[in-house]
Amino acid sequence: MNIERLTLVVIVAMLMLSFSWPTKLEQKVKTTIAKSFNLASFDLYPVTADEETERATEKKINECLFIVKSESKLLGYTYVGKAPSMKNVFDYAIVFSPDMKIINTKVLIYRENHGRQIGMKRWLKQFFGMTTSDKPKIGMQVDGISGATISATSMTDAVREVLASMKYLQNQDKL
Repeated sequence: MNIERLTLVVIVAMLMLSFSWPTKLEQKVKTTIAKSFNLASFDLYPVTADEETERATEKKINECLFIVKSESKLLGYTYVGKAPSMKNVFDYAIVFSPDMKIINTKVLIYRENHGRQIGMKRWLKQFFGMTTSDKPKIGMQVDGISGATISATSMTDAVREVLASMKYLQNQDKL
């Protein structure tokens, strides 16, 4: 094993050991993934991007994008991020099939009383089936929510940016 490869293996191992979510968020992410794939057991592997890739994508990759596998079989990908609400931020997850189709979206932790409607499964289902070719916009492919305009727009923008980032990674053979 050459020194570059050994260094890469050590860096990836350190990233995997050093990364952790707050307990409540981790539990919600795992529940969302388990329900998305109808599995009790799976493994998450962080996708690590070099500096150039991290700059080229619309959304942060490192510490946000994960490969989901079960018994070494690729199940799909999960993106976990934050988006702004009126006065704070909320955590969300987007779950993809191996062919980059959205199979689930979930608002994991919403920190305000106003705008909570974006966490309703009925509204979030609008994103299901979207692929890296889609560019969702409020009022076009996605219905807005009266009383949750900022959060609904923010979630829609986040989905669009994640789809664009996944498309970039896909086109660069980074996934």
